[in-house]
Parts: sequence; C-alpha cells; structure tokens
Amino acid sequence: MRSRRLRDITGLTDIGRRRRDNEDAIAWDAQLGLALVADGVGGNNGGKVASSTAARSIKGDLQLALGASAQPAEGDDPKADVSMVLELVRRAHQRILAAGAREPKLRGMGATLALTLLTGDAVVVANVGDSRVYRLRQGNLEQLTQDHVLATELRERGELTEAQARGSAHASTLTRALGMTGELKVSVERHPVEQEDLYLLCSDGLTRAVSDEELSTLLAGYAGDLREAAQQAVALANRRGGRDNVSVVLLSVA
Repeated sequence: MRSRRLRDITGLTDIGRRRRDNEDAIAWDAQLGLALVADGVGGNNGGKVASSTAARSIKGDLQLALGASAQPAEGDDPKADVSMVLELVRRAHQRILAAGAREPKLRGMGATLALTLLTGDAVVVANVGDSRVYRLRQGNLEQLTQDHVLATELRERGELTEAQARGSAHASTLTRALGMTGELKVSVERHPVEQEDLYLLCSDGLTRAVSDEELSTLLAGYAGDLREAAQQAVALANRRGGRDNVSVVLLSVA
C-alpha cells in the first residue's frame, strides 16, 4: 500500500548531448513515499559508482527500516522523521567512502543528493550539494533546498551579489557532497504538505539550463501528466545544449 498522500510519481534521467556517460542516478518508492536524485562527481567512472551507491543505499535501507509493505510514520514524531533521513544519508556517505577505500581508482568520488520523504501530512526534504528540490503550490514555484556551492557561501558573506553569484565561476564549486572527506553536513527540513502540491527533484543539468520561471510554467502546464512534464523538462535542457546529464523526479500529493 503506497503512501496515502502520494498521488503520482515518475522520473527520468538522460545523458544529455555532451557527456559520454550518465553519472546521475534516480530512485523512488511509491509505497514509502521516497524520491531522490543523485549526481555523481569524480573521474574514472567514480561519479557513476557514487551516485548509484547513494541511490541503492538509501532506498534499500529505508525498505529494511520500514518494511516493503509498510508506510512511513504518520507524521506524529517529526524528530524521528528527520533523524531517520539523516541516518539514511549518513549510511550512503559511509558506503561511498568505503567503496573508494577499496578501489584506488574510485578514491575521491562523490555525489550530490536531493531527497524527499512523505511522512503522513509532511515531507522531509534533504540535500547535499547542488541537486535541488522545488515545490509548486497554487502556481508558485519555490526552491526548498539551498545549493552547497562556494558562490552561495560568498554571497551569504556579502562578498558577492545575487547576480554575481549566479554568474560566478564558483557556482559549480561544491562545498558539500556525499563521499567528501571531513564532516558530513546535510541540510534537512520538514514541511507540511497541502493538497495538489507538486515536488520536483533535479540535478544541476536541468537548473543550469532552465530558469525557475520556465520550470514554473512547464510544471503548471503539465501538472496533470507528470511523465510528460518530466520528458518536456529534459527535452528543454537538451535543446539548450545538453551540456550535462539531466535528471528529474516528480511527485504530486493527493
């Protein structure tokens, strides 16, 4: 039995037009209300290994924790919801580090992550890096995550303006990623859900090619057909040059 708040969920990942490999990974579990996008970083195929490791780890651990036929807690323990997501991400991080330690050619690999978990009347949103989660509510698109890149930190310190940060060479310099050495810092929040909410999870291959305004218009136009919305979003990024892999997962709330 799937999460009672989940109406529909779908995803699509594409290699783009410039890359030789797709280092993105997507996953979801309609029964448990889970969705995620991971974007791999690292040479020698490491990015692909890191993102797929993250996706398998989080989905598999959640299924074991809650049971394949169970539902997440009905939102009566917000701290437990957040703690569970943090633990899922921490385990994925540790598995990426362990894989890199076993295989010298994979050392230094990592992945960004955007994750949502519907828990009763709320959604837990987590991210590491610059993969994003958006919410479309009553026609208004809002980014629920913050990019963990150097340009964002410089903007917050007042060293760059908003416009300068967007155009900065540091806009793609990650300050956080799964598999990165040092302390793992995960941004996680719990948001109430409302009827007809639509959530978009995506890699930066989409957001570097398509503006928030364009995403808002696209999602509003195809809100009743998530598969078509995903296809249209990927196609638009590819028409803009397809410089990177592009991945989207869309889910709507009943």
